[in-house]
Amino acid sequence: MLAMLSWLGPACHEDPGEPNSFEPVGSAESTTAAEPIETDESGAEPSDGGVEPTGSPADCGNDAVVEFRIEPGTGSGAWNSRENILTVRVGQVLRIHNDDVVGHTLHTYGAPVEHGEWIEPGAHADHEVIEEYDPGSGPPWTYGHEAGESAAFWLRGVR
Repeated sequence: MLAMLSWLGPACHEDPGEPNSFEPVGSAESTTAAEPIETDESGAEPSDGGVEPTGSPADCGNDAVVEFRIEPGTGSGAWNSRENILTVRVGQVLRIHNDDVVGHTLHTYGAPVEHGEWIEPGAHADHEVIEEYDPGSGPPWTYGHEAGESAAFWLRGVR
């Protein structure tokens, strides 16, 4: 299972030293849509986890829309991995696309976004990032509501 991430507008990433892992695939006015290219050293796709665009959270504008894709076949599995935590900035919009064949709901305890609504297969839902949140070293409190913590969604909110 592989969760993918693309973005519109400024990008947020945990490590600004990472090389750019995206190639532009189109543009809409002043924003650029991108799709990740994911391979390991051998050229194989990784076995799990999302990919984030490069750039530090400090480089992100609050008007950015960060797009996350729940990949086909995710089912009750993790949406991404701790190693590929998604960092979003307060004021941004997190857009979750459901590319899976089953519906999903984002579960949170109110941070960094409100608890989500049901997302039909092929649909998306927008979530405004409203406060800081760091899952630390414990289990994530953001996950797929229907499956529980086995459907971890590693998500961090920063200012």
